Amino acid sequence: MKIKIDLARIASTPPASTLEFSVSYPTYKENVADTYAEFVAITITRTSSSATLAIFVGGQSVTKTGNAIKDLSATGDYIVVEGTWSLTTGTTMEELLRLGYISYDIDGKTALITYLQSSDDDHVTKSLTEVGTILGKFNKMIGLKRIDIDLTGFAHGFNYVWIPSLKRYYYVDSVEMPSADITRLHLREDVLMSWSALIRNQTAFVERQENVYDDDLTDEMVSYAYEKSVSIDSITMTNDIFTNTDNDDLDFVVETVGGN
Repeated sequence: MKIKIDLARIASTPPASTLEFSVSYPTYKENVADTYAEFVAITITRTSSSATLAIFVGGQSVTKTGNAIKDLSATGDYIVVEGTWSLTTGTTMEELLRLGYISYDIDGKTALITYLQSSDDDHVTKSLTEVGTILGKFNKMIGLKRIDIDLTGFAHGFNYVWIPSLKRYYYVDSVEMPSADITRLHLREDVLMSWSALIRNQTAFVERQENVYDDDLTDEMVSYAYEKSVSIDSITMTNDIFTNTDNDDLDFVVETVGGN
């Protein structure tokens, strides 16, 4: 699978945390500077403060830092390679794609990161298990909400995708096989997940919440149950009106509040 590495962006755009990835034994190289055309492996490390490129060529290791990592490119911005990839712990292809460090959109194909997801549709953030990366071609689009993508061969084992070039998430509504060697995915956008960062950064008035509520606010969607309680309190009176035997015929009225 050919992957474009954007060296200029790596040199200029720091990530939130340290990222590192390697490509070794390339079977395809494009736009590589003549000096390094025979490289057998590269390792790129990017921290919040600097970028470092280790190039293994001619039995030696050459290190480039900062903007000098662009020296690997014949045009000073990118290279295209196909080889064996390895990622350090904590680094994912999805994160590299999100940052624009790499892209698969080559030869008219677009990348899809595939997942298994089991969350309810109305959850803003979904629980995802990454399955892998595949390449496909756009077949039909109704805006960006519904998309058909054709894949070469048979693809299965996932029900959810992220398309880096569109920066959107999609449910796999159904799968069709129009021919023996083509699998067609019918995709529907998950707008909540696609725009989850924007949604979570909004300041909004919460009209209803499942756990927190105020009894003094009327809400027709909330059912209330009323219970009557009776309590008996003993009162000690010292006034002579209660102790004077001459007042045995007096009547008293006792008022209660909240009961019958």
